[in-house]
Amino acid sequence: MVTHGVGGVGSDGGLLRRAADWRLAEGRGRETVATGFPSLDRLLPAGGVRRGSLTEWLTVGAAAGDAGGAISLACAVACRLATSSHQASTIVVVDRGARLYPPAVMPWLDALAGDTALTRVIKPRSRPQLVVARPSRDDDEIWAIDQALRCPGVAAVLAWPGRVHTTAMRRWQLAARTSGAVGLFVRGLSGRPVAGSPDGVRREPTWADVRVAISPVVGGASAAEL
Repeated sequence: MVTHGVGGVGSDGGLLRRAADWRLAEGRGRETVATGFPSLDRLLPAGGVRRGSLTEWLTVGAAAGDAGGAISLACAVACRLATSSHQASTIVVVDRGARLYPPAVMPWLDALAGDTALTRVIKPRSRPQLVVARPSRDDDEIWAIDQALRCPGVAAVLAWPGRVHTTAMRRWQLAARTSGAVGLFVRGLSGRPVAGSPDGVRREPTWADVRVAISPVVGGASAAEL
């Protein structure tokens, strides 16, 4: 199952709702890109992913083992963002722990790049690209995410940070707002520290525009709810 909710910046329910309403209002006017998954788009407040936003993908229960479903879903959304942009066509993966196998991603990019409905506005010199950074320390990971989100040529930044400090997340939010890049953060992976239970993680302060909680369903697939 995948659950979705809008992040908040405080523990009070009213404050969370006001913060969520503020972020939704702030996002109006920015381009919204379909994720490629109609059922997910129907659940998202904007009907897709807004450029210049942050999304957290929270792994729940058995999904936290390797988070393959969460990473695959976030990666597919990143590919969609990169192949539907006028200029920002680079995906940056901050791959702490070497969880990503880049050759597995390239067929997605190639297939979407061949979709004329998506790429008719993309110039030849801005074909989709994949850049992978593998920092070994928390500070380097935070810095790499920040710098990638500041680059106007980047469509999406995919990462799986552990314990996220509010100050760092706020910097990432401002960087994304300025550049138009989208931050896609998978959290709750085994081996990466997170605070408390999955429900506790969902209640953590966050500057993300949207949170999507992912848990497995029968048959090994995933489902989604807001």
